[in-house]
Amino acid sequence: MKKTIIYIGGYKSGGYKISILKDRLGYEIINISPDYDTENPEDIQKRLKKTIESAKLKGNSVQIIGSSTGGMTALLLSQKFNLPMYLINPLIAKAQFFDQSHPVGPMLKPISEILLSNSYPNNKIIIYLGLNDELLNPEFTKKFASSKDINVITFDGDHAGSESLEMIIENIKNT
Repeated sequence: MKKTIIYIGGYKSGGYKISILKDRLGYEIINISPDYDTENPEDIQKRLKKTIESAKLKGNSVQIIGSSTGGMTALLLSQKFNLPMYLINPLIAKAQFFDQSHPVGPMLKPISEILLSNSYPNNKIIIYLGLNDELLNPEFTKKFASSKDINVITFDGDHAGSESLEMIIENIKNT
């Protein structure tokens, strides 16, 4: 079976992770880079659902990589699609920020409420958590993951999470 990897970028991400994934994986890789300033969450979700359904119609298995805000976006899909997901320092709630004055969009509050209240049964989700994340508190994410029975793999890295890519690539190759 062929694989399709959907990469969902974070807020104003530069896209360098996608180039590493394309170089290292021999699968179809689709880069979804939402404009979180102008796109509403419903439209982003519709676009992602169409992308997933299109890949499945081709007979491909689908796996998702989401980074930061892209991780938040991926988690919203987990209730509808039971897909393997690799989340790099996912944004879950404003309480995660070290700097509580950090500006976040108005969409975050209702999404956070959904993410915090959802259950993730039979999940295929792995969170890759940088212990030196300068933006989001890893302890918050660990508690969230523990309360939802989501697997966490820590690494010695920052919010960008580049150090996690080798682990993710190996997981994808082995599934």
